[in-house]
Amino acid sequence: MPKAGLTPIKYERRNMTHLTKPQAVNKALLCAAIGLAMGTAHADASRLGTELTPAGAEKGANKEGSIPAWSGNEAQQSGWAYGKLRAEHFKHKADKSTLTIDASNADKYADKLSPGQLAMLKQIKG
Repeated sequence: MPKAGLTPIKYERRNMTHLTKPQAVNKALLCAAIGLAMGTAHADASRLGTELTPAGAEKGANKEGSIPAWSGNEAQQSGWAYGKLRAEHFKHKADKSTLTIDASNADKYADKLSPGQLAMLKQIKG
């Protein structure tokens, strides 16, 4: 029995089993797309640690040789302990940069940059 002053809400039961033909086609396409996406994600996830790095990148080097092959997680250099800066014991800290891309030479490397990166570089002086 409802409390005084409150009226009970009547819920209308609708028959949701009858869809129009376009609704049924849309629903079928949506289900197929979701199934396809889930299958692709599962296939990619199964490649993690074998063909792909744990982060999902390809392990192999690129064709130009500008990106080396991933050789696995590197052990921390000796001398590092918790509380110390990792940068001081980084294996590659003495490496020099091979190139610098800025607004003055961005066009030279345009084939390696996305349109967004190019636009950002053009906004920065230098």
